[in-house]
Amino acid sequence: MTEQRITSRTATATEEDAPGASYSIRDVSRLFDLPESRLRYWSQTGFIQASIRVKGRTWYSFRDLIGIKVARELLAAGLT
Repeated sequence: MTEQRITSRTATATEEDAPGASYSIRDVSRLFDLPESRLRYWSQTGFIQASIRVKGRTWYSFRDLIGIKVARELLAAGLT
């Protein structure tokens, strides 16, 4: 995986309220080249959930990103 840097963030009131080192679903989708719908599905099924909630929005921590990376690698290896 190549290193990517998310630079096109537009500050909104909810992003300003997000804790440090947190990532939106859009950021995570871009970082791991996964559709946002897959991340939402994993959250709905309880497989991997964002651990931070602020004003109704979900944010992924670095620990959450590790879990997503492992899940993506397992899927790529053929595990379903």
